[in-house]
Amino acid sequence: MNYTFSNSLFIDNVHEFGFYGNADPIESKKNGHTEQGVRRTGKLILREVGTKGMQKDYLNPTPESDGRDLGAGIFKTSKK
Repeated sequence: MNYTFSNSLFIDNVHEFGFYGNADPIESKKNGHTEQGVRRTGKLILREVGTKGMQKDYLNPTPESDGRDLGAGIFKTSKK
């Protein structure tokens, strides 16, 4: 299976692709995927639930966060 990662932040991930196998797990390496607009450095600041409840851009990068310019987000595409 091939994956495509785009407009994403992978920050502070030691094992991005996990492990496979039951007895002696083997680390999955970067293969069989493509990346477009992926960054591995920076500081991610996510919009949280505020005093007025859940905001429209909940769990998306705040304006001062790295990745905002990429349109990175979890549940919706944020506007650049």
